[in-house]
Amino acid sequence: MKMIKKLSFTFVISATLIFSSLSSHAGSTISKVKSFTGMYKKYIQKIKHPAGALLVMDNDDTLTMMSCPDKKKPETCQYLGGAAWFSWQESQVEIKAQPRVADSFSELLVAADLLFSINEMTYTAADVPGVLNKTASSGIRFLVETARGNSNLSATERQFSNINTDSKKYSDLLSFISKHSLNFGASKLASKASPYLPCNTEKGKKDTNWTPVTYQQGIMYLSGQNKGKILKCMLDEYNAQENVIPVSDIIFIDDTKINVEKVHEAFKGSTKYNMQALHYTALSDHKKAFIKGRMANIYQDNAMKRWNKIKHALENSLQNPTLP
Repeated sequence: MKMIKKLSFTFVISATLIFSSLSSHAGSTISKVKSFTGMYKKYIQKIKHPAGALLVMDNDDTLTMMSCPDKKKPETCQYLGGAAWFSWQESQVEIKAQPRVADSFSELLVAADLLFSINEMTYTAADVPGVLNKTASSGIRFLVETARGNSNLSATERQFSNINTDSKKYSDLLSFISKHSLNFGASKLASKASPYLPCNTEKGKKDTNWTPVTYQQGIMYLSGQNKGKILKCMLDEYNAQENVIPVSDIIFIDDTKINVEKVHEAFKGSTKYNMQALHYTALSDHKKAFIKGRMANIYQDNAMKRWNKIKHALENSLQNPTLP
């Protein structure tokens, strides 16, 4: 019994020291990186207390992407269903312009869900798995914070299960992320009973302005909601648990600038967390080629042709398709 008490005391003291040393320079800074290797060298390697650190990654076009064998040749890339395609279609729906795959945002989500369910993903760059493995080896934990919704859980887990890692212990990305993520409750699993409302109000009641989110196997599905506010709520809840090493040093990386800005805004006044909010620009040219490059009309037309083939095939095969 004395030994157990001694170990518990040592754990609490160690956790407190980590939390205190990191929170002494709390707040947020915002910057940009061109690669995961650049992030590792400039930010991850400089973390003094890895056990109290967390790497938070966006999924689409940050951690993973639709297949693109040669990013210098956009014609080889699968844009349909990807982040650039979704942004383009969202704009088309808003202004009621053609071509578009849906007449409303909810219909666009149905189309996106379908495309996620039938597409595989790859890493955004060759250096990503190596950086993840080195980061995990240092003791830093992971969290994937995706704008995808609760209905995308099965498709996302399937995609992650089919992506290999550089880890000798974990053959697929899903098990790798889950093992190195944040555990909740007595089960000590990287999951929570989901879906659930992500943030409490000041009076301790659930804020019904939020759409329910899901946290399963180290991946948080936000349905497009504010990544900064929800991340902060999650970390407050995690750190409030007993017998955990609190997270206080955070690196957040996302290819969408507005998400980075929202995270920075949520953490910039914090006295508990030290946030590095990073805009990932590796795919900037890739996305620009599809949205407004000189060949954009051709790439967009090819994406629409592929969508129509999929839609027509399903309509001919199903008695009651729910496609827009």
